[in-house]
Amino acid sequence: MIVSTDYKSHDGKLLTVHVARDGTTLATHLRVAAAFASRLQGLLGKPALQRGEGLLLTKCNSIHMFFMNYSLDLVFCSAKDTVLGLTKNIKPWRVSRRFSDASYVLELPGGTIETAGLQLNDQLIFSESK
Repeated sequence: MIVSTDYKSHDGKLLTVHVARDGTTLATHLRVAAAFASRLQGLLGKPALQRGEGLLLTKCNSIHMFFMNYSLDLVFCSAKDTVLGLTKNIKPWRVSRRFSDASYVLELPGGTIETAGLQLNDQLIFSESK
């Protein structure tokens, strides 16, 4: 298992993320964006995420959807991997709410939060993808 404090050293790594409460898988191919360049690029210019894919942006408590052409689900989390905020299907050209206590955000395909039944205060578990 990779703990939150290790994210910075895993830029570009693929992770799997589960909900601790019930084991639901949120993503099996979650790419870590920890370096400045990868965080700046984010998903800009990338094709829409498919089920099981996602991006983890470190040092992030709000995101924008400028120049995007698809919707995303956003999961804002604390340094201890607790879900602090959820945004469902944020549309292109919008800015998310700011979650001041968030250490990172997961960008997931639209509909993931609903399908997974993810809730505030859920605990997430990360491991390296195989």
